[in-house]
Amino acid sequence: MLEKLKGKYIFFDVDGTLSEYRFRDILYGGRCSELGCQSLNDLLFSDLFYKARPLKTMQDIISKLDSDKIFVLGTSTTNNEINWKYKWLKENY
Repeated sequence: MLEKLKGKYIFFDVDGTLSEYRFRDILYGGRCSELGCQSLNDLLFSDLFYKARPLKTMQDIISKLDSDKIFVLGTSTTNNEINWKYKWLKENY
């Protein structure tokens, strides 16, 4: 399958594809009990998104592809979330 992806532009979603899945303000993927649920305070001021666990399978796949042709998509509700996601992507991918 990797051979079919080489040389093509590829788009990945960050939440649930590259990182743990979050739905209705609950972070899923084994760490919800550790992180708790998101609140407005979490969204505005915490590093909740930075603490999401990267998915090792996706790290492996992306490491074998042309980084110039990979794009990451995601939804962010605050500037804080955007900043933490950029930092998380830089460190994990």
